[in-house]
Amino acid sequence: MTSADPLRPVAPTGSPAAPAAASAPRAGGLGLRGLALAVTVASLALGAAAMALASHAAFERALLTTVDSRLSEVATEVARHVENGLQAGVALEQQRRLLAVMADERSQVPDLSAIRVLDDRGRILFSTNEAEIGEKAGTAVPGAGGLPGAPPWRQVGAVAITYGLPMTGLFGESLGTVTVALPTAAVADQRERFALALALGAVAITLAGGLLAALLLVLLPLPATARLQRLRQRLDALDLATGEARPELPAVSPKERGPALAGALRRFEAWLGPRLADLGEREAEVRRLDETA
Repeated sequence: MTSADPLRPVAPTGSPAAPAAASAPRAGGLGLRGLALAVTVASLALGAAAMALASHAAFERALLTTVDSRLSEVATEVARHVENGLQAGVALEQQRRLLAVMADERSQVPDLSAIRVLDDRGRILFSTNEAEIGEKAGTAVPGAGGLPGAPPWRQVGAVAITYGLPMTGLFGESLGTVTVALPTAAVADQRERFALALALGAVAITLAGGLLAALLLVLLPLPATARLQRLRQRLDALDLATGEARPELPAVSPKERGPALAGALRRFEAWLGPRLADLGEREAEVRRLDETA
């Protein structure tokens, strides 16, 4: 028994309804592929960002280690001259020749902003900036006035990176500290270049991965798309067997989709109700025949 479709008029066999319907799985496949591509690109972007942050942190540690090594050589050379003076019987405060030694060290490393020799109370005894001599150090000196044998230290400020090398006297007493300061601007260019390289690398990884994922999604069929296509083929075969066209919603604007869908459901319910009732009657008739037999 055939009847009119509640959602769309019955399409005769061979009508263009089948080709139009056949395009539906492709649209669904494109939606799934777009979602998979978006998830892939987002994952690649997050992974590249995490790698960039980790690489930047490692670069900062490596950069500070290199700066420490560079400044340590200067501080160690000044401390060696201090020790030679002490062994010659010259007190630290009287070693005026340290000014020439510090000026020579600074000339070999022009990026340095200052080299200072502090006493154990943090007062500047000698400095490449002579106007500072006699003043207190502008930054807190770890271990100043404390126990001897303190380890080297580093302070990273907004203006300069300061490396400190504590000195010990001939009898193991705390003598003072040699500090070497390097402007942060001296390493800013390296940081900016590395940050730019990381950003470009992250973008390149995301774009390359996105293009590769898009190519794979185009070439390889999605399992969900294949299942939808098989389901579509079965529905088409069922339509051909019953001679009825598959219900389809008319093309409407997004604002009209809600009312149109509600009306279509009501018509479908009105269409399905009599058929369910007819099916129930036939089932009851079959049961009566079974009981009679």
